[in-house]
Amino acid sequence: MEGLGLDLRLFIFQVVNFGILFFGLNYFLHKPIRKLLEGRRSEIKHSLEAAEQARKELHSSEEEQEKILHQARTEAQGIVEAGRQQAKKLEAKLEAATEERIRAMQEEARAEIERAKSQLRDEVKQELAGLVLHLTAEILDQQIDDATKSKHIEHLVHQIEA
Repeated sequence: MEGLGLDLRLFIFQVVNFGILFFGLNYFLHKPIRKLLEGRRSEIKHSLEAAEQARKELHSSEEEQEKILHQARTEAQGIVEAGRQQAKKLEAKLEAATEERIRAMQEEARAEIERAKSQLRDEVKQELAGLVLHLTAEILDQQIDDATKSKHIEHLVHQIEA
């Protein structure tokens, strides 16, 4: 090997140095860096899995939220419709009550008119009977006492009524 210009001792020494350096670097640098990279890779993998799980949970919670909103809208529409129906029922009841009050007031007014007419008729009859008796007394030139006058008025009123 000397013919090639190589020193065998130097070559063996360099191979041994290279082996020591290789094993030393492998032991002190390569293995810790590889463990660090594996840990990092594992953390990234777990983080990606957690992110995917969070995305799935977010998606399911959005779906659940949409269901709840749809249900709330449906319930709100039902409540509004029930309120409208109750308002219509109440309106119908109020209208019926108002109509009943109007009818009662009309009946009461008719009854009052009839009472007033009857009272007026009675007063007119009394007045007419009194005038007839007074004229009759003047014609006959007689003086009639109050008791007789009342009896004659009653008699005349009964005749007018019939």
